[in-house]
Amino acid sequence: DNKSETINLKPTKLSEKTILFIENNLIQNNSISSFYRNLFTSYAHIPQNYRERIIFKETYDTIIDSIEKERTVSLILNNNDVIKDASIYKIESSIDELFNYVLICINNSMHTLRLSKIKYVSLLNSKREIPERSMQTFERQIKYGVQYPFYTPDDEVVIVKMTDRGKELFKKIYLYRPIPDKIEGNYYYFYCSHNQISHYFKRFGKEGIVIYPRQLAESMKKYYFMASIKYDKVLK
Repeated sequence: DNKSETINLKPTKLSEKTILFIENNLIQNNSISSFYRNLFTSYAHIPQNYRERIIFKETYDTIIDSIEKERTVSLILNNNDVIKDASIYKIESSIDELFNYVLICINNSMHTLRLSKIKYVSLLNSKREIPERSMQTFERQIKYGVQYPFYTPDDEVVIVKMTDRGKELFKKIYLYRPIPDKIEGNYYYFYCSHNQISHYFKRFGKEGIVIYPRQLAESMKKYYFMASIKYDKVLK
């Protein structure tokens, strides 16, 4: 807009050489302040997941290095938990381009971590080991929504019965939308994480009803039932 704001920047020991390089080589007919203003504006226009990779560049680069060299890593998380020997399969962004997720195997157990939750990562000499079945499951997770890990019950297909209004909502509500593998009239078939189905279709109410598997349908029913009890108390 027509508003302006002054920001004072002070070089650190880590950035001093870079700033000197910018001043001596990259600035021609502009002032140093114009350069940084353009730099920040450019940064603000790129998707959030790419900004995150810049913020956590050292961690991201080490993760990519471990994948390319097929080596294990040691991780320290923000809560100071230590993972001593992990095999990283891939690092992927969510479909909505918000965050980056690291897919790892620890003793043949599959885990998903947010990139921002990793404080330090160190490359080890041992070769990474990821079972073929784990790689296949990770690929399913990437396809349907990397932020939703798969668990054993997720091998079952999910069937959702839609109303006409539900079909309209499905087209409009983009965030966390699962990919249907098959559509037969009002019936939508999904092979994604059951947590993703639950999270997404809780916004549909009677317009999209989970009819299979029974356990997931019971969970959705309980969700709406508990909400109705709360509303009954409010409306008395």
